[in-house]
Amino acid sequence: MARRRRTHRNQRSKSNRSVRVNDGEKFDGFDQMKPVWSFSSADRSGTESLFSDRACQDWCVDILPKLRDFETMTWAEIKRQTYSGKKGRRKTNHHYVDTERLPNNAKQRLIHLKLDDHDQLFSLRLNSRIRIYGIVVGHVFRIVWYDSDHRLHPSRAD
Repeated sequence: MARRRRTHRNQRSKSNRSVRVNDGEKFDGFDQMKPVWSFSSADRSGTESLFSDRACQDWCVDILPKLRDFETMTWAEIKRQTYSGKKGRRKTNHHYVDTERLPNNAKQRLIHLKLDDHDQLFSLRLNSRIRIYGIVVGHVFRIVWYDSDHRLHPSRAD
């Protein structure tokens, strides 16, 4: 009788890999899970603060409805969403952003918030101009910034 071959974890697709969180717990296939929001890392006083006057004005109209919409999707579904960019090219709505590519003031803010040990933030596109930036830990999105005018990581020309 032939032996069955085992599938090794390192053969899994990149989006379905195991992720270790701070307490050592593993999340297998977190892309198949729905997001959970955490505000514990939110910048409370910077210009991109979720607690800014602008964010407070936009909370009920732009932010909360989109977060509720995202809760009905898995991370994989969120990451697959695209829009038509300039010249008709399809672009991803939501993606990782290297912290090295952020403006210097944002890098300094990460240091101040003691979040500079992260190489990437995840950007959620709420509409054509509004973004929420945060840290993905397992299926939890730890919100850091609210970018009302897409200034933290502007789109490159197509």
